Amino acid sequence: MSDKQIKALQEKNVLAAGWSEDDGWYGKNYRLILSASETDGFKNAKEAKKLKGEFARYATARSRQKIAAKQISFNKLSSYQTYIYCSMGPSYSCAHYHITVNELNEWSSKNPRLKDMEPWQAHQIKEERRKARRLAKK
Repeated sequence: MSDKQIKALQEKNVLAAGWSEDDGWYGKNYRLILSASETDGFKNAKEAKKLKGEFARYATARSRQKIAAKQISFNKLSSYQTYIYCSMGPSYSCAHYHITVNELNEWSSKNPRLKDMEPWQAHQIKEERRKARRLAKK
């Protein structure tokens, strides 16, 4: 890739959701980044806002932590740094995972929301989840 192509990729608009996991030391930071395609970003915030809710649902499933739509930010890719050096104490590092809108739509079609299902299907899934939680507590 040329320098112009790399700079263009860094200037694309994306949605990002971040979370941290405790590892008993300083913790690990992760960030999930959604872009319109591999090479293009979103044109504006209005276009990206339509996907915030579904992206929050995907991020929650991926991180196993509750991530609300208001925790998702819209900005240029270059503003999300992966490493910041700190001379005193631990430096900040964050692993990035990139997905595209097509991958998000594919995941959404395989994982429908309960409110989009027939009532009997949603009830059955809720019962299975309750049983699994009861077994996990034992």
